[in-house]
Amino acid sequence: MRAPIVISRLDGGEPGRRPFDLPHTLIAPYRDGAFTAAVIAGAPINCDVVTCAPHGAGTHTETARHVIDAPLWISDVAPLRLLRCALITMPARQLGATDERGPRTGQPDDRVLTAADLHAALRALPATGTRGDTRDHPEALVIRWSGLDAPDDWRPLLDQPPYLTRECMHAVRAAGVDHLVVELPSVDRWADDGQLENHRTFWALPPRPPTHPAQPPRASLLPDGWLDSPAAARTITELAWVPRDVADGWWALRVDVPPWRTDAAPARLSLHDPGAWSDTRCG
Repeated sequence: MRAPIVISRLDGGEPGRRPFDLPHTLIAPYRDGAFTAAVIAGAPINCDVVTCAPHGAGTHTETARHVIDAPLWISDVAPLRLLRCALITMPARQLGATDERGPRTGQPDDRVLTAADLHAALRALPATGTRGDTRDHPEALVIRWSGLDAPDDWRPLLDQPPYLTRECMHAVRAAGVDHLVVELPSVDRWADDGQLENHRTFWALPPRPPTHPAQPPRASLLPDGWLDSPAAARTITELAWVPRDVADGWWALRVDVPPWRTDAAPARLSLHDPGAWSDTRCG
């Protein structure tokens, strides 16, 4: 049995830019007048206050509330059990050199992950050897981008990083994936006029309707029955980090998030021996 492998990068407030130019995570002792809640300052305890923008602060898991106004809190939606997970590694290619599509703002020199590479990586997976051949049906999919070298190097993730083509996201869903994990800041192009087509495809949502910024689309505009559908229970995790010596293949995935009533939260993901999920199908 292999030890769990953490596949998260967390922002401890180190200097430097973050994706989308969101602020760093700020961790500081609680202060009340002259009192500072830090042992080094003479207090009997340490009590930190954390200010965090999860979407730019390292690995985070999000619900469909990221793109709609509906009560889908990460504390309620994040899976509580180990998930049957496939880990694959994919390169980024220039959009103009593929037969696949990006958003309407896409440019030929955009770097993208393609459906063609996704299909090839999934075909290369071995049979699990458990409960028949589930080669094409992972509950969770972790996509490692071959263009990253170090967990503390944010530079490849800034200024138009890679994203998934439309066909790639459709292929993810066609494979039966309900929990998608990527090392990228977003599955969508950084600047796509707010369409977030891949997010919406993953959650089986219609295209974003025209709206005034002060009047965001509400849950009443969702397809009938959508909030009670399996799509509402899907999650996307971005800015993961998979150590480069971890082999592609089948694993069990654990997703840990704090009990926050928000669309996304910092997450600690871990890979476990693939046999672990065979006995944990409890919900």
